[in-house]
Amino acid sequence: MTSATGPAAELAARRAALVAALWRVAVRDGLDAVSARSVAAEAGSSLGAVTRVFATQDELHAAALRRAVVVVRQRVAEAPVTGDAVGDALAQLAQVVPLSDADRPEVAVCYAYLARSATATASPALRRAADAVDAGLRGLCHRVVSALSPAGLAFAERTRRAAELHALVDGLAFGLVTWPHRRSAGAAQALLRGRLDQLTRA
Repeated sequence: MTSATGPAAELAARRAALVAALWRVAVRDGLDAVSARSVAAEAGSSLGAVTRVFATQDELHAAALRRAVVVVRQRVAEAPVTGDAVGDALAQLAQVVPLSDADRPEVAVCYAYLARSATATASPALRRAADAVDAGLRGLCHRVVSALSPAGLAFAERTRRAAELHALVDGLAFGLVTWPHRRSAGAAQALLRGRLDQLTRA
């Protein structure tokens, strides 16, 4: 059995450091600036150190997008709980809708990855990671709807409401990233809160 400080742990630490370096490059310079060489420079490693951990750039990109899913899931789990059901749900959704300027570059990278995953040349690993992003958001919307919906609401109606919330969250996030000069974070937050208030009613 491998110890916590053995080779497996060291490899995991190197992978995490390289993925973190990739995100710094992508957020600062854009996804097109990411390469094994730029990640190596950002991480203070050699190019060979990167290629020993990630045999191809596709592997590196897929690992980065999978990491985004893990990070967002953790942020949602750590969102403040106050006992105000609508406020708590809004705090969870704020982890995926970039309501502050500081959050937008990171979300923009995610959308760039999702667009890349839909191309004919995308690797299966990147497509699976992109599917995990969508599935994670869908699951979050289902949980929010279940938490806010009146007791006894039919499953089909819960599913419909979750699909509508998913579409709203996706649209607001994309708009804030793509047209920050034409979209207001305050207006997006008000739209979300209004929709969440509606979910509490039959």
